[in-house]
Amino acid sequence: MPSESLSPPDTTSQQQSESPYDQFAAAYNRHLGDFARRLAGRLERWLSIEPPLRVLDVCCGTGQLAHELTRRGFAVTGIDASAGMLALARANAPAATFLLGDVRSAPLPTGFPLAVSTFDSLNHLVGDGDLRAALANVARSLTPVGRFVFDLNLDEGYRRRWWGVWQISDEQRDFTVRAVYCPETRLARNLVTAVPRGRASSSSAFEAIEQWEFVERCYEPQEVRDALRQAGFAQVEQFDCQRDLGLIGEVGRALFVACNGASRSRQRAAVPSPRRLRQREQCQADGVWPAPATVREAGQASRRLRAIEDVLCRLPDEPYAVLCRRAGRLRWYVPHASVLGQVFPGAPRAARGDSAPAAFVYLAPELERQSAAVNRAVVAHELAHVILGHRLEDLDQPARDSQERAARQAVDDWGFKGENRVAENELRAGWFGCLSPAEATSASAARQGPNMHVDGEA
Repeated sequence: MPSESLSPPDTTSQQQSESPYDQFAAAYNRHLGDFARRLAGRLERWLSIEPPLRVLDVCCGTGQLAHELTRRGFAVTGIDASAGMLALARANAPAATFLLGDVRSAPLPTGFPLAVSTFDSLNHLVGDGDLRAALANVARSLTPVGRFVFDLNLDEGYRRRWWGVWQISDEQRDFTVRAVYCPETRLARNLVTAVPRGRASSSSAFEAIEQWEFVERCYEPQEVRDALRQAGFAQVEQFDCQRDLGLIGEVGRALFVACNGASRSRQRAAVPSPRRLRQREQCQADGVWPAPATVREAGQASRRLRAIEDVLCRLPDEPYAVLCRRAGRLRWYVPHASVLGQVFPGAPRAARGDSAPAAFVYLAPELERQSAAVNRAVVAHELAHVILGHRLEDLDQPARDSQERAARQAVDDWGFKGENRVAENELRAGWFGCLSPAEATSASAARQGPNMHVDGEA
């Protein structure tokens, strides 16, 4: 059953009797922890987080996410209202700290840069005001610029996945689960029947049958945004787990990224924002901004477009002036979807006396799933090749490596050192099949890398 949390009465009554969540914990732990494992690595890359960052795991269930994060070196504190699930969580993630309590009201430790909640845990908060209370409590546990990342099933997800009958078991019982979703009430139910193993045909089987109901509430995206802002979060982004993160089978599961509502001045003091030297309008006038058709193809909300804007507006004056002189031969290719074949237009004409090659800079759709820092690093690296006049065709490997080193050094010198390190670390880990940063910048995007040059003589 897809749940990791409950809406409990209070911890005192929990200690006196097992809740359905306690009794279902072993089966959940055995069969339903895969989502957390699939999400953990993506979160690390997507959010550009590094150990030993402190993480609060909200409605942590049986600790699969805590296990993945502590294995990577993060310092995890988990909270859940089910004592049975926490017992298994402590076994699964012994390096983490776990607390028993109701996320809506339990006093939480403070000072976390990041809080996470996975596998539609917060959908289990079905009462009016429950979600807002939980969000406000989490907000108080974060640093002034902390983030809360959580997923929720939306209407599309319930309509696609919340139906039918399925069966799982633990060591003692067999469970039959019937999923029912009512769009009119916006409530989803898992109706669970538990039978002791090996007694299905015995005369006492009927007496041993137990039945439980687990209820989730389908929230509208705007309802979630309003609750986040009322809880004190200032900035909210929403992504689809399949379309944006590549988690197959998770269409209609939304991932929300909410930034804590510290004052603007406090945010700037904690995380200094690099100074922009120009505005996008100047880049458009100078001819280095993508063509209108390219912008329409990528979409105004594209992370790649935002990265292009950030890099162009932050480039120091000298390299920016060189780029402007080469604007006539620069073409951006920022497609909405991956392509298996592509005929590139003819090379732009070079200005008289300029021997630099024409350059088509390709930014793959897969970059939309990566962090803003990685997007900026890739854009800055590609522009470094253009500004430095590199020729990427018909080179032997030593010459290509030399150009890559020069491009990386230029990106560092231009103020993108932090972004460069994030991207290099992920490329070394085999990002998109790349073996090294050098391979990524020279490979075909369809086969190996997140970026591609198609250069020719002007």
